[in-house]
Amino acid sequence: MTGQPANTAKLEKALSDLNGTLDKLENMFLKRQAFLCGDDISLADLLAICELMQPMSSGRDILKDRPKLMSWRGRVQSALSDSFDEAHTIVYRLRDKFTAKL
Repeated sequence: MTGQPANTAKLEKALSDLNGTLDKLENMFLKRQAFLCGDDISLADLLAICELMQPMSSGRDILKDRPKLMSWRGRVQSALSDSFDEAHTIVYRLRDKFTAKL
């Protein structure tokens, strides 16, 4: 976004840490339930989905190769209806701007 190249070592470390976190979400929190804290959407889901949507602003969909997390995102999106897209308008706008540069 600043036009400066990313520090490759820092980026790789961050992506490695992120993969560990995504593994925990899938294998611990979503192992036997639809949402992070049970069968109903909670504040935990709202906070987590906002964090996991942010990388999309740079054109990176971190959930694309994770079907369990994609399903969870779909459930959160369905539960929130139009509010989901409204809350992520800026993320979508930045994503579109980023991908237009490619």
